[in-house]
Amino acid sequence: MGVLIINETLRRLIRAAVARARQRPVPWEAVAAGAVMDDKPTLTLAERVPGFKRPPSEFLTLGTYEAAFSFEYQPAGLLRHLSVACTKRGRVPTEIVVKRIAEEFGFVGAVGRVWLEEFEPGHFAVNVVELVEENPTLRTQQ
Repeated sequence: MGVLIINETLRRLIRAAVARARQRPVPWEAVAAGAVMDDKPTLTLAERVPGFKRPPSEFLTLGTYEAAFSFEYQPAGLLRHLSVACTKRGRVPTEIVVKRIAEEFGFVGAVGRVWLEEFEPGHFAVNVVELVEENPTLRTQQ
């Protein structure tokens, strides 16, 4: 069983991490280089683009959970991206833990996609993205 810790000190660290990430969103070109364009619920290491290095994220440890957060541009617009993993390999965070952490990082419930991603052999993270700002060209094309 995992232990989620969120206190005022960690909330301040989360707010600072969100602010830093907002100041340096990841460009689409950096995301596209390693994007796997399918809707499968799990992405394994074997399915990743060889040699792809994930762009930098803000990392925090919240008890026995690790959170990586970034803002990134995708064709739909600017998205929040949160990845939550257990510190112990072979474990996966529960839905309620991911939702609770996502709330702390500013997610409001309009999650666009959720998937499980293997980031090290046998070590998986739950990833969630949420649209923050729609791509204005999408509106003009409709």
